[in-house]
Amino acid sequence: MMNTVLREDEEDGASYRPIIAIGHSKDLVDFKTVESFLSYLKKNNISVSTMGNAYQRCLTEVITEQDVQKGNSGAGNFLRKGPA
Repeated sequence: MMNTVLREDEEDGASYRPIIAIGHSKDLVDFKTVESFLSYLKKNNISVSTMGNAYQRCLTEVITEQDVQKGNSGAGNFLRKGPA
């Protein structure tokens, strides 16, 4: 699944694509899989964020995109790919 997302990102790197990995700490028993996934993310230069930070970034980019469409100057500064 992640390889597909990375491929899509190469085609359209300007879009922000938060991917949500959920689980509950009381259910966490397979630490090796979690460590492997985090290593994969690091190797592929994929940042990890909180749900709150991802949500705020989505809100900012939607508002900014609307500003750009309306022709408001300076809004484009927020329309770039970067860490979460």
